[in-house]
Amino acid sequence: MLRQALDAANDVQSTESSLLEQDRDSGSYGATSVSNPDDDQTNENDSNIDEDNEDDENDSYEDDDYEEMKPPTLLQTMWYRIKSCFLVVANVENLWDDPPDPQNRRLSQLIVLFWFVVLACSYATERTTFKLLVDRAGCFRLFAVMMVCAVHALLLGMFMLISSCFKQGQESSKIKLGISVVDVGLMSLLDTVALILMFLSGFHVPPSLTVILVQFTLPLTAFLTQFVHPDGKWTCAPSSATTASDTVEQNERSPGHLTAVPNEALVASPSALFRGYGNYEADNDGQHLLAHGIEAEGEPMQHMGGLSRTHVWGAVIITSAVLLSLVPAVYSIIDPSVFLYADPIPLRTAINTMVYVSSCVPAAASQLYKEHAFLQYRQPVNMNYLNLLLSTFQFIFAAIVAPLVFGLQGLGSRGGTSLYPGSEFQQNMMDGLKCFFWTLSDKDQESKYAEGSYCDFCLGLTIIYALSIICLGVAVDKIVNAGATKVMYRGMSAGIVLAAVTMHAYDLHIIDFNYGPLVDGLNLISVILLILGSEIYHRVPLKESTFETEYPAVHFEYDDG
Repeated sequence: MLRQALDAANDVQSTESSLLEQDRDSGSYGATSVSNPDDDQTNENDSNIDEDNEDDENDSYEDDDYEEMKPPTLLQTMWYRIKSCFLVVANVENLWDDPPDPQNRRLSQLIVLFWFVVLACSYATERTTFKLLVDRAGCFRLFAVMMVCAVHALLLGMFMLISSCFKQGQESSKIKLGISVVDVGLMSLLDTVALILMFLSGFHVPPSLTVILVQFTLPLTAFLTQFVHPDGKWTCAPSSATTASDTVEQNERSPGHLTAVPNEALVASPSALFRGYGNYEADNDGQHLLAHGIEAEGEPMQHMGGLSRTHVWGAVIITSAVLLSLVPAVYSIIDPSVFLYADPIPLRTAINTMVYVSSCVPAAASQLYKEHAFLQYRQPVNMNYLNLLLSTFQFIFAAIVAPLVFGLQGLGSRGGTSLYPGSEFQQNMMDGLKCFFWTLSDKDQESKYAEGSYCDFCLGLTIIYALSIICLGVAVDKIVNAGATKVMYRGMSAGIVLAAVTMHAYDLHIIDFNYGPLVDGLNLISVILLILGSEIYHRVPLKESTFETEYPAVHFEYDDG
C-alpha cells in the first residue's frame, strides 16, 4: 500500500512539472490555465491567422525571387557587355611587359592590338578629314581654324566632365596642370601659327602631299635641337651644361639606373608622337664602348644634341622622302607650264605646297618647347586639362591673328592677296558661320567669293576631325601606359600608310592634281621612305625624352617641429 501511494504521488508531481513546462513555453510562468471552448476557438483562429501570414510572406519571397530571376532585357545585356569590354580595354597599366596573369598573355596582346587599330584609324581619319574639310570650306577655311579649336575644346570639356563623374575621389582626378600657364600660352601660339599655315595652304596642296609633308616635323625637330641642346652642334645654351662625357660619368657612378616616364607626364598630341618617348636603362656594355670613343646603337654621339647615329639616319631618310615629294613643286616654280595639263595654275599649287611644309617649323618649335617645359617642371601633368587650355588659347589666338592673314588665302593665285581684301573679312566670318550651320544659300557658296565652298558636311567633318585628335591622344596614352612604346610607332606608320592610300583614292576622284603615274610613283616612294625612316629613328628611344617626376613634399598638419 505504501509503495502504491508513493507511485501515485510521483505521477502527480510529473504531471504538474509537465504542465509548468508548458506554461513556461506559452509565457505564463507560475500561472494555472483552465481550458474552455472559447479559448480553444480563439487559439484555432490565431493559428489560422499565423498560417495565412506565413503564406503571404512565402508568396512575397517567391515574388522577389522571381523578379531577381527575370532574364535581363536586350538593352541591359548589350550595356553589360559594352561596359565589360570597355573595362577590359581601358585597364592597360604595364599590360605589355608585365601582364597581371601570365595565362592571359594573349588577351593582353589583343588589348594592345585594339589600341593599335584605334591609333592607326584615328591618325588616318585625322589626315583625311583635314583635307576634306579645307576643300569643302574653301573660302571659309580661315573660319574653319577657329571652328576646329572651338569644337575640340568643347568635346574635350564634355569628356572631362563625364570622366570626373566616374573618378570622384581618385588621385588621378586631383592632378593639377603641372606647368605654368604662360608656357601653355606660348605653346598655343606656336601651334596656332602651324595650324593656320596648314589650313590656308592645304586647299591648294595635292591630297597625298598633305600626309607626306607633315612628317617633316620630326627631322626638323632634330635639326633645331642642335641649336638649343647643351651638347648641340651649334648650341646657344650655356657652356656649363652637361655634355655627353658627363652623362657617361654619371651613368658609371650609378650603373643600371632606370629612368622612366610617369604616366601623367606624357602629353599626347599629333606633333609629339614621333619624338621618341620611352624608357631607358643604362647599359654597361654601351657605356664601355662610348668611353672608348665607339658609339653603341642608341648611345648619343658627341655634339649632336643627344641624338644617336640611328636617330640621325632615320631623320635623314625622312628628309629625303619629303624632298622627293617636293620635286614637282620645285619644277613648277622653275617652269610653270610643265604641269598645265593637270593643274590650271601650277604655280599656285607649288607656292602653297611650300607654305604647307613651312608649317612644320612652328610645329617643331612647339614640340621642343613642350619638352623643355616638361623637363623644367618635372611635375605630373593633367593631360586633358593641358589639351583643353591649348585648344582654348588656340581659338583666342586664331581669332586675333585671322584679320592679319585673311588676304593670304589668295596666295599664288592670279589676283594674289587682292582676292581677299580686308574689307570683306567681317562678312566672310559671318558667312562662314552660316556655312557651317547650313544657312548659307547655294548661290553665295558658289559665287560670292573668289573661291567657292561646299557647306553640306563642314560641321560634321569638323566634329570628326576633333574626335579623331582626341581618340589619337587616348590611344597613344593607353599604348604607352601598357609599356608597348614601339607598338605606338608602328601604329603611326600604319596610320600613315592608310592615310596615304585614302588620299590617293580621293585624288583620283577630283579634277585637279592628276599629274600621272610618274608623280604618283614619286609619292609612293616617299611613303615607303617615310616608313623606313620612322622605323629606324624609333629603333631606340631618346634618352632625354624621359625624366623622373619630382612630386611636391608632403607637409603634415601635426608635425612635432
